[in-house]
Amino acid sequence: MKLSHAILVFTVFSSSAFAQKEMTIAEVQGTGEKSPAVEQKVKLSGVVTARTRTGFFLQTPDDKADSNKNTSEGIFVFTRTEPPAEADVANIVSVTGTVEEFKRENDVLATTITELSMRKDRDEIKIISSGSTLPKPIALTANDFISNTVDSLEKYEGMRVQIDEMTVSGPTGGRVDVKTFSARSDGTFWGVVNPMPRPFRQPGRDVREFASLAELDQFKKAYPKAAIFDSNPEVIRVDCSEQVPGLTQKMAPPTCELPAMADVKGLVGVLHYGYGKYT
Repeated sequence: MKLSHAILVFTVFSSSAFAQKEMTIAEVQGTGEKSPAVEQKVKLSGVVTARTRTGFFLQTPDDKADSNKNTSEGIFVFTRTEPPAEADVANIVSVTGTVEEFKRENDVLATTITELSMRKDRDEIKIISSGSTLPKPIALTANDFISNTVDSLEKYEGMRVQIDEMTVSGPTGGRVDVKTFSARSDGTFWGVVNPMPRPFRQPGRDVREFASLAELDQFKKAYPKAAIFDSNPEVIRVDCSEQVPGLTQKMAPPTCELPAMADVKGLVGVLHYGYGKYT
């Protein structure tokens, strides 16, 4: 009786895994803010570019990327706990899961981020090859922020990017314990790509408070003299503690104790989104 039950469970899991629709990362990301494949069960392939404590980033190799510059070639695969060993940096893998638009409940001013939700008891990951070359990072420049919209970097979401020069607009944060007379850094700072000026909070209602452009347009018509704050979309949040070393990497955590107006050069990482800013 126990053996039959075990075989039945195995059969159900296998059927679930093979029922996934095979898509490219660009097809899942689409050209808009939200994925056209939300809630669909899909199978994606790509090279693992980075690991975090709750998932990993997957990106299409350069030689297989599509020609549409408005579709991202990267995506975050959410595993909830430490990613499986197969998802090591530089491995090309295939992975199944459900496409979701994620937003933290307490992050009311944030937009959603497209991710692939992978459950260990439902989905599967397979190594196609190891030791692959990581995709070349996209160089972010001031031109990428000309639109001045909160989703200006949507087309690079989940992809490797680089910033040649950045000016710190908000210093590294942290926490002070007055009982022990100690301080602890959170490894996070904010900055803008050079030569963009340091931004400040302008008066007006934050544009991220509106659920859609239509709602924003209605507000402007009703209150034509009301000021609208653009949320400073040119500010990038840099988190030096989010990424963890790959299983075969020997990488020391970067030091990110930076004051305001400090210059940062040669910054390379994977573009994510959190706390209302691209990260």
